[in-house]
Amino acid sequence: MAATAKMREALAAINKPVYMKKFFLFVALFVLNICHAQIKGENHELYTLPKVTQIVNDFEGVLDEKEETELYEMLYQYDLKTTNQIVIVTVKSIEPFKNIFDFSLNLAQRTGPGIAGKDNGIMIVFSKNLREIQIQNGDGILDKLTNEETKKIIDEIIVPEFKKGNYCEGLKKGILEIERELN
Repeated sequence: MAATAKMREALAAINKPVYMKKFFLFVALFVLNICHAQIKGENHELYTLPKVTQIVNDFEGVLDEKEETELYEMLYQYDLKTTNQIVIVTVKSIEPFKNIFDFSLNLAQRTGPGIAGKDNGIMIVFSKNLREIQIQNGDGILDKLTNEETKKIIDEIIVPEFKKGNYCEGLKKGILEIERELN
């Protein structure tokens, strides 16, 4: 009997590392599966959005230096006059988001244009490459400028200029209409 007990102990000692390896392999695969699901799923927490640090952020390189300066001055003066802040962001890609609405909403929520507590910011996000544009209004703006009105500004004022290749002009005209609606 003593030999049998010793034999069981010897077999258990031999099999123990195999079980431990299988356990660690299982844990590693489980963790990788969770990480993959977060990246592929609707959880965009792992994605790094562009750093919006100014009121004009041309990550796509659509505007030349003079146009950026014109837009910056226009937006800066409006911000000083009203405290409503309008921010422009151009991007080459919206990945891993499926549409520009979700991308721009996430970007606006993380960046927070406007004054905290007033939620009076507006973010214009567009991609020349993707041929998409979205305007996100802060909740403090919606009583004066609805989402339907911003869609109309996009469709009737901004896009016709974009189709001609006049990106700065389309943005300026759209901003002037936004300002008119808010006053």
